[in-house]
Amino acid sequence: MKFLLVLLAAVPLATYFSAPGLAPLLAVLSLSFPIAGCGIVHQALLERAGHFRTIARIEGSSNLVGGALGLVSALAGAGAWSLVVQLAFVSIATSVQLWLASEWR
Repeated sequence: MKFLLVLLAAVPLATYFSAPGLAPLLAVLSLSFPIAGCGIVHQALLERAGHFRTIARIEGSSNLVGGALGLVSALAGAGAWSLVVQLAFVSIATSVQLWLASEWR
């Protein structure tokens, strides 16, 4: 639902803020919602089993590497797209690691 809301609101928000470059940023960022949602069940199962250290490792490593990628891409001149790189990596890396750490597939 959030995916569609952000995707449908991308062009009106870009128009409202007089920033035509905002629409593609929001459209790509909206993809993080379904990607992150794919790992929610696996995270809940890990929490239920008491694997909090594993969850902390997954979230910490994903955010650390994602932050580094965002910083490097910003320094390379990616501008606002560096935030997209960061969020996309964190969403994908977290979901994949949760899938691998969970016994349920």
